[in-house]
Amino acid sequence: MTLTIKDLSFSYKDNNVLNNISFNANDGEIIALLGKNGSGKTTLLKNILGLLTPSSGTILVDDKDLSKLSVRDRSKLLSYIPQSPSNIWSYSVKSYVLMGITPSLSTLSSPKEKDDAKAIDALERFGISALADRDITTLSGGERQLATAARALLQNSRIQLFDEPTSNLDLKNADILIRHIKALSKEGYISLITMHDITEALNIASRILILDRGKVFFNDSVDKLSSEILSEYYQTKMNIERYKNQYIVLKEGV
Repeated sequence: MTLTIKDLSFSYKDNNVLNNISFNANDGEIIALLGKNGSGKTTLLKNILGLLTPSSGTILVDDKDLSKLSVRDRSKLLSYIPQSPSNIWSYSVKSYVLMGITPSLSTLSSPKEKDDAKAIDALERFGISALADRDITTLSGGERQLATAARALLQNSRIQLFDEPTSNLDLKNADILIRHIKALSKEGYISLITMHDITEALNIASRILILDRGKVFFNDSVDKLSSEILSEYYQTKMNIERYKNQYIVLKEGV
């Protein structure tokens, strides 16, 4: 499977937020989207999801033009894990996770017993199966984000879009989610992740895409991102170091 973004532009009234963005994402890739505030990262995700309509350009999954697909068919290809899940009604956590199978259900059908089991398995994968009967609205922001990731897992779409996925998580739960993303990569899933933590991005991703005022500043494999490129973009001296097979990004004087 390939996600293709070709000459994508988007404007809020007279404000050009995305300017002729083009890139491909292929099976098993984890692409970290980096950029300063206002660079267009979240706007890009929302255009891919169909929450916003591009001014121009095309978004394809293989040979399918996403703009021509119904919401249901688009949901079979894409899932979204936002930074702070909102507009959540009062459901049990298990019922909330079960909503992930909605795109695959036929009209008037409902989840089966095997689907309940899949929901519990998904919750167990994220270490929150004990919360299955809790009201989703009573969960912490981090717990809710893990439940949303479990729902996306049940949705079984091969392209997963994450918006700052670890921002509300403690170290333990962030590690659970990162391991999940890496496991999906080995199964051929595509993950597109907006991030601010450069060190974390380098240790998760296979490719880095940096946006600068709505344009692609850098798009290449992690090992091609140099200290010089980072320093140029962020306008401050930065060094990329390696320690025990992990990347560490340090600012000058640190």
